[in-house]
Amino acid sequence: MSPMWLLLVCAMGPAAADGDLTLHLIDQDLADQRGAYCLDGSRPGFYYAPATSVELNTTWIIYLQGGGFCADNDDCADRSTTDLGSSSTWDKTMSGSSVIDSDSSINPLFADAHRVYIPYCDGWFFSGNKDDPVVVNGKTIYFRGKRNLVAVLDTLDPLGLWDVENLMLSGCSAGALADYMQGDYMGDRYADAQKFGIAPLSGFFPVHASKAGDYDFIAQLLISSKLHNVTGGFDGNKCYEAAQRGEISNPHFCGLSNYSYAYMTSNIFMINSALDAYSLQNIYDGDTDCQHDEFNDCSMKQISDFDAWESDFLAQVEMASQFTKDGNGAFIESCLEHCAAEDSKTFASLSIDGLTISQALQQWWESNGADPAADHTYTPCTLKKLGEHQCNPTCPNQENYMEISRMKKRNVPSTPHAYDTPMGH
Repeated sequence: MSPMWLLLVCAMGPAAADGDLTLHLIDQDLADQRGAYCLDGSRPGFYYAPATSVELNTTWIIYLQGGGFCADNDDCADRSTTDLGSSSTWDKTMSGSSVIDSDSSINPLFADAHRVYIPYCDGWFFSGNKDDPVVVNGKTIYFRGKRNLVAVLDTLDPLGLWDVENLMLSGCSAGALADYMQGDYMGDRYADAQKFGIAPLSGFFPVHASKAGDYDFIAQLLISSKLHNVTGGFDGNKCYEAAQRGEISNPHFCGLSNYSYAYMTSNIFMINSALDAYSLQNIYDGDTDCQHDEFNDCSMKQISDFDAWESDFLAQVEMASQFTKDGNGAFIESCLEHCAAEDSKTFASLSIDGLTISQALQQWWESNGADPAADHTYTPCTLKKLGEHQCNPTCPNQENYMEISRMKKRNVPSTPHAYDTPMGH
């Protein structure tokens, strides 16, 4: 550890006890210079715990918080009064879990590395970049997600991030969708790192019709992406670069995980349920009466519906060449969950063919980065028609996964063709 690095760490304050991460807001001067603000104009920031191992002093894990998105000015103004739109009430410390857990028995890869958790306060996946704020009922609202991300990285760089040798980007839900959109920007920014990889949790939201045949959720994403001017925050996004070349008709499609995933150049290990609870509730929006207790109250017809959804989900993932690209991998299971891998117990217990998420991620990360994707790809079983329907006995015992995501469904027009909706089924 260099004297300058040590000085900078000390200047930010001591690390929290017992492996906790400590909150640091970016300097006001930097916020003003970058125009980096949460929705309400407060400063963005991050939680940080420095490496505790000399061997891992150049290894970093950066995790992006999830929490939905705001779809219109009023929605964003409402959100600005919460901890998903303002830093004013953030806790001073937090405990890490899953890939940022400080317990090496749970998180052998990064427990002793530099651990960073970036709270989400911009309303659109760390990607908005609108110059002019809007005023809603006398309240000034900022859409600056990409600027916030860049300002946080600018602050972390002199702490050692600019000398990183091994860097993983992760996140859950909205944070994972940001992984898809901003992952290649991160890879390009830290191109001198020996190893860079992305591990998004529950961030692949398929472009799919609801059971009623509408595309409300997809339309909502596309409309709100324009509100936040996300194309202004897509520098480094390879999908956006393809759109600039005319390969994609609408650059806002790059705000959909299907599209960004299909063009990514960084190594990626997708962690997702093919029967993601949030996607089933908000995109499929059907058979909702039995979406609990691992589908055990579902009829055979409903199980057939979910089997068809799982098949469509896998088809969309497999459509991208990245799914079979050397150096990549995936852990796709059948549990009715959303972000369950954020829980350390689930991270270390949910398994496919005897291999847990933690173990699969470790094997992928510790490979040479060029293994055939098939060596690190795990796919789900199919729900059983009779008896207990869940085919994976290691699914976590949680009754309400929606409390984890804190994502809200919004009402939007239901005709997909008005929004040039891509890849519909």
